Amino acid sequence: MLKFHFTSLLALFVFSLFAQEASVEKSLSSLQFNLNTLHFVQEIGLSASSTLRVEAGIASRTRWVIGNNENGERSYFALRPLVSVAGRHYYNLEKRVESGRSIRNNSGNFVTLTAEYRPDLFLFTSNNALVASEQISTKLLWGLRRQLGERFDFEFTAGVRFRVRDFRFPAVRNFHRGIVTNWRFGYRF
Repeated sequence: MLKFHFTSLLALFVFSLFAQEASVEKSLSSLQFNLNTLHFVQEIGLSASSTLRVEAGIASRTRWVIGNNENGERSYFALRPLVSVAGRHYYNLEKRVESGRSIRNNSGNFVTLTAEYRPDLFLFTSNNALVASEQISTKLLWGLRRQLGERFDFEFTAGVRFRVRDFRFPAVRNFHRGIVTNWRFGYRF
């Protein structure tokens, strides 16, 4: 009987070592990229299901003009800095744990509210006529993050964006809204 109790306690202890709690990571640092951006990302856990995410990076813009263009537009490539702050709420962590799926490194579905600033500090471009304008945007997004191996992850987001450019009066002329989608691969440190 003593052997049975000892074996049972040992099994419970081992299983508890591998059990997942439905909670976000305390801190994640990663480098995320896609075809147009490269970002350093720091995500800090605020509660069991919410995080604060801070990003700093470089965004690129490319335009290809083929043939003779009546408006005199040219092809170009441009790089400019950006910073953003986002609040994320991961809403399906417990369900993922119950179904035996991993929530390691915040793998799960989320909703996020993001504020992004693109300053006009500098613009590296192949077109000298192109000028940078200050931009502020707010995005309301739904997304998902999944692990790809030990250190890599994939992230997809979709939602709406509201953006103001140039900050000149009246701002209504410089206000834009639209639907955005984004995907990124990440490498965690």
